[in-house]
Amino acid sequence: MKQFTLLCKEDLKRKSGTKLKEQYEHKLTCTLEFCNKPLTKFAGPGANFLCEEHQLQQREFGGMGRRDRPWTFSREWACAWCGYSPKDDPFFDNPPIPFDNEVHKNQGMRSTLIGDHLTRKVDGGGHGKDNVQTLCQTCNSKKTALFKDFVKTSTEVQPQ
Repeated sequence: MKQFTLLCKEDLKRKSGTKLKEQYEHKLTCTLEFCNKPLTKFAGPGANFLCEEHQLQQREFGGMGRRDRPWTFSREWACAWCGYSPKDDPFFDNPPIPFDNEVHKNQGMRSTLIGDHLTRKVDGGGHGKDNVQTLCQTCNSKKTALFKDFVKTSTEVQPQ
């Protein structure tokens, strides 16, 4: 299994002048649908797809973001309904079996929180902060049942 270490901004090297010039000339921007900032000036994870802000919000830097799951960049570290935060949960500071490293610990903390769409993507909702709320797994289950998020919309194809 591949070992990861948490990165920080200081670990990143600037892109070459040629690469930065190319980005500027082609007006390349962050590929997240809700962001139009210029691509980051730093090499490293997400360098060819994300702005500096979103590059530093990736899991590799201890954040919530995954480029293949754009809504994860809109998650917070606390449940919007009950306020639960894994960063305040004593379990993560003193688990029955120690975490391998900080990356493993962050992965465990992230897994307790869900990026929930207020308006589902299939119903026209986006991945930005205005449409994504962070819920703990318990509140997400309650919200799903309460609002019947599992029910297909009339625009979805029904099996015959």
